[in-house]
Amino acid sequence: MRKRFALSTKRTVPLLVITLAFVVTGMFLMLSRTLFGAPPGDIQHTEIGESIPMQGNGEVVIEDWAYNPNDQHMIATLHVDRSSVDRNTEITFAAQDRSNAREELPVTILYEDRDYVVVHIDAVQPSFDVIGMDIQEQETDDVVGHDESSNDSTPAELARVYADHRMVEVDESLTAEDENTYDQRVLNLEYDRLGDDQQAHQQVIENMNERIEELEQELVDIEADILYSTDDEEVELESEHSQIESEIDGLETDMAQEQEALEVSQDEQDMIEEQMEMAIDE
Repeated sequence: MRKRFALSTKRTVPLLVITLAFVVTGMFLMLSRTLFGAPPGDIQHTEIGESIPMQGNGEVVIEDWAYNPNDQHMIATLHVDRSSVDRNTEITFAAQDRSNAREELPVTILYEDRDYVVVHIDAVQPSFDVIGMDIQEQETDDVVGHDESSNDSTPAELARVYADHRMVEVDESLTAEDENTYDQRVLNLEYDRLGDDQQAHQQVIENMNERIEELEQELVDIEADILYSTDDEEVELESEHSQIESEIDGLETDMAQEQEALEVSQDEQDMIEEQMEMAIDE
């Protein structure tokens, strides 16, 4: 009996160890999947220029994100476009490596202006897997009607962006710059962004113009058909004529709004250009 019991124990202990190892591994995988949305090994990377919608309102676009393996830090420039409702909150950031999701990495904001933010992530080991950066918002103390007793110090997550070690730009000379350098960089980014914005408005206006021309030709055809139609056909054609006229009116209203937005964008770009020229003269 004792021999059988000893043999049974020798077989059971390794099985328990193996089972426990599987449970621990499974819990880690579940934690990684929960925090990062993908299991270890999968490429998880937010592309430069990709627009990421934020919870509630607005969007975030990564303008650049690079890693310096020598100094073991990252610097990312983001354009955070938020609605006016969110202006009473401040943006904060948190970062973790997917391979060690429970440990927060040191994050500081190097620059913040014109909806652009330059973020510095420190202590990023060369062996990092995927860096996930949370974009969060938290109410500021100067909000009108702010109630200290109801203040929740936990920031709300707006979006998450990623830098995969297999895809992020590596720059061994990457270093933090002074405020003037970031000012110039942001002015250039904003100038280009407004240029893209104007092209988008112009394309929409062009498409609307083409549609209006098509509809106007349809009106001409319907008016010609009415001349040779029966009474019943005339009623139907006049109804169709009225619907097309309403569609044209709607398109003209939308086109006027697009034109106004285009002009606002052009004015903003002119102001940016003046600021860039003034900076060069200095």
